[in-house]
Amino acid sequence: MEEIFKKDRNSLSDEEIVYCVLKGHVDYFEVIYNRYAKKIYQKCLTFTKNKSESEDLLQEILIKIFTNLYSFRNKSSFNTWVYSIAHFHCINYLKHNKTKFQKNTLSIEDVLYIESEKTEQAEGDDDNDKFLFNLSVEELKKVLDLLPVEDKAILLLKYQDGLKINEICEVLELGESAVKMRIKRAKEKARILAQKVQENPNFHISYAK
Repeated sequence: MEEIFKKDRNSLSDEEIVYCVLKGHVDYFEVIYNRYAKKIYQKCLTFTKNKSESEDLLQEILIKIFTNLYSFRNKSSFNTWVYSIAHFHCINYLKHNKTKFQKNTLSIEDVLYIESEKTEQAEGDDDNDKFLFNLSVEELKKVLDLLPVEDKAILLLKYQDGLKINEICEVLELGESAVKMRIKRAKEKARILAQKVQENPNFHISYAK
């Protein structure tokens, strides 16, 4: 493996970079930074809507990745491992700063219950996909902001990060059926909220504490 240090570091796989860092070549972590910092920052910004807080979160996540490299065991791809750390860090941050990011009007429980009662027959999952994909960028951003943290996070893993179902299973440490059900329910909630946003662009909800 020592031949690895003779190669162009930018041509190395993530796993090879991890090996180099753990062998004491800490400067190789710069490659990890260059590959993931922008994506992680974008994920943080999607949650916080605040550049300064997103930059702080990015640094915290990168430090967590660096200090936990020794625990990476190749059981999943490094990409999935990184997204797992970023995912839970953002979730925990939002849970501890809930009131900072939410506006108070009608509760989400009320909205979802009322709308589900109106619908006698549930729409198919493909219909939810088509409906959401046809939203404008602004409408989609609004819907994501209105969703509960866990629902927003799992949709971002699938559609923003482009993770496959099995990779999301690894990130969330859940079975395939559980992940598929969570995604389905999140999309159903998103569709209900999207319809509300289309009816009233100023629509807001609050979440039970």
